[in-house]
Amino acid sequence: MQKRIFVKSLAIVTVVAGLLAGCSVNAEEGTEATNAVSTKDEAVQELSAFETWASSELEWPQWAEPIEMEISEDVKYGPSVRKTFSIEEAHEAIGKLRFLVENSEPTEKYPYHNIWKNSLGTGLLNLGEYQLAYHFLNDVYNLPDDAIYGSEMVDENLVMLTKAEKTPEKILHGRLIKAVSKAGFVDEVLELYAKEDYSSLENTHSWGLTSAAWAMKNIGEYEEAYKLFDLGYQPEPFGEERPYQASSNLLAAASFAYHNGNYDKAIEYTDRIVSEGVEPLNLAYFKGQDLESERRMVYFSRHWQSSYEIAEGLHKLALRAKDGEIADFNALNDGVYTSTNTGYMLTPINVEVTVEGGKVTNINVDQPDEKDDRSAAALATLPDRIVDSSSLEVDSISSATISSESIKLSVAEALLQAK
Repeated sequence: MQKRIFVKSLAIVTVVAGLLAGCSVNAEEGTEATNAVSTKDEAVQELSAFETWASSELEWPQWAEPIEMEISEDVKYGPSVRKTFSIEEAHEAIGKLRFLVENSEPTEKYPYHNIWKNSLGTGLLNLGEYQLAYHFLNDVYNLPDDAIYGSEMVDENLVMLTKAEKTPEKILHGRLIKAVSKAGFVDEVLELYAKEDYSSLENTHSWGLTSAAWAMKNIGEYEEAYKLFDLGYQPEPFGEERPYQASSNLLAAASFAYHNGNYDKAIEYTDRIVSEGVEPLNLAYFKGQDLESERRMVYFSRHWQSSYEIAEGLHKLALRAKDGEIADFNALNDGVYTSTNTGYMLTPINVEVTVEGGKVTNINVDQPDEKDDRSAAALATLPDRIVDSSSLEVDSISSATISSESIKLSVAEALLQAK
């Protein structure tokens, strides 16, 4: 893009120079023309920082080569990064999604093309490929309302569904601005953020809401981030639309408050469920849900119990911080420290933190017993991000909040052991 800008500027200069050569003008007019060109060129350069990043040629990492797979109606959502259990499997999922997107088009023959594109963008976001993620998420976000976005069988007839009917922007908009925020474009995040109404959960999905909150944090808009977390951590605003997600949103909210030193706020968030106890299942979080289905009750129970146990750990962490015991990366004693907290499947996620020379040099995470797709991206990517940043103020993985916060809680507990 920089080369294209240079060529454009050079073309302007050439045209002006030609006009000056063919006309009789005085030196003052020549100076004004030159200044006009310079000003115009500066305007192009001024606008180009975000535009260059957003529209520059895609640079794929070596591991993301397309992997050929059969394209059929059975591949509705495509391979999922969230449903992988290693970084190698996550990379493979990206390769397959890339193949699907690059070898299809949004027609009735390929009704899931835009869903695959959305899945590709989301997977790339989880793996830290922010420019690539933005490209695909932005494409889907800006689709016209009548664009094909999946299909369904109605009276034995295949009916195309539109973007307006599926409303993918309720989730992907938050992820879109999160990608832009990770690239450091503050003004553009705020401009994009203003395009959607985050004042009500009727307008956004829980996952989109928390992604938007992390985006606000990334650009230093902490007050706005708290507004979003305040909305999503309690079940009432959800009505009957997935109110149980408030219990995991609560974990992201409490973690955000704790790692920003707002211990009273962390206690406020976690007290919502910790004070009630894990038994019985709090029906406020499951209003309108199918409580008669054994399969759904297993899902709800896991969601509730794992959220409760991590909330309890964060609650204790905040109380200790108020007494001066703060989990940070300063003044650590060398050694290997371990801690364990639950994952969504109610099986332990074990964390081992290595401190050398007073610094955290490695974090090893393992979930040897039953795990689910929600833990995969968190186990694969969070440890390195924490080590690289020497901070627990890292975003939770979208749609893997429970596993993400379990890991961060255990690292915090290990850091306290290292004091």
